[in-house]
Amino acid sequence: MWQEDLTAEVARALGRRDVVLVRVPAHQGADWAVMLRPSEDPAALDRIPGIEHLHLDADRAFLTLTDACRGQVVLAVLTGTAPRGEQVRLVDARARRTAEGLPDRPLPDRLYPTRLAHARTAMLLRQAQGHRVLPAGVEAAAALARDWAAFGHTRREDSRSRRLLLALAGSHVARVRARSQGRGAPVVANLREVTAAFTDWFGHMRATPRGSPPPPEDPIMDTYRLNLALAHATGSVLRTGLHHLGLTAPEYL
Repeated sequence: MWQEDLTAEVARALGRRDVVLVRVPAHQGADWAVMLRPSEDPAALDRIPGIEHLHLDADRAFLTLTDACRGQVVLAVLTGTAPRGEQVRLVDARARRTAEGLPDRPLPDRLYPTRLAHARTAMLLRQAQGHRVLPAGVEAAAALARDWAAFGHTRREDSRSRRLLLALAGSHVARVRARSQGRGAPVVANLREVTAAFTDWFGHMRATPRGSPPPPEDPIMDTYRLNLALAHATGSVLRTGLHHLGLTAPEYL
C-alpha cells in the first residue's frame, strides 16, 4: 500500500487530516507509528483493511500491515497505478509552492549507489530473459504484474523484502513533497532508503535459477518471477526518482 493511501485511511479512521505516519525501526516489529490525541479512539485503526496488528504504547499507535497489503505497492508500480487516497497535509503551508526545477540537484556521484542499484535491476531482467524465467520479447512490467497478481499471495516475505516494500511505498509521497517544497531532498532521502534496502535484499535473493532452468510450470519458477517482479518495481522507482532529479538511470554500470 502506498504511504499516502495508508495515511488517508488512518486520517479517516481518526477523523482528522493532519496525520503523519512515521516508519518504525525494523527491530521493533511494526511498520508505521502515528501519534494519538487523548480524545481519539485507537480501536478505529484496527478496522482499517490491511492492518494485521495494532499495538498501543502511551500516546502512539503502532501499525503492522499484512504481507498482501505491503505487496500491493509492487503491483501498483508495475501497472502505473497512482495512490488512491485523498490528499492529506504533507508539508507546512509555508512550504507549499510549485517548482519548475529542483535547485538542489545532487551531483551524479552522490547517488552512485542508486545508479548502481538501478543497473543491477536491469541486469536481473537480462539474466531472467536469458534463463527463460521471463520469455524474451514480452513486455516485462505487464508480464510480471500478472505474475504478482496471480502468485503474490504465495510469497514468503522476510525482513529484507519487507524493508524494501516499505521503502518503495514512500517513493510517491517523497516526490510530492519535493515538488511542493521546491527541493530535491525528500527524493534523495527516499532513493537512498530504497537503495540500501534493495542492496541488502539483492545480496540474499535469487531471481534466476542456477544450471538448467526448471520447466515454466515448476512452482520454483513462481518464486523466481516474484523476486524479479520486486526487483523490476524497484528499478522503476529508482529510475523515476533519478529522472526527477535530472539524473540518468544507466542499465550498465
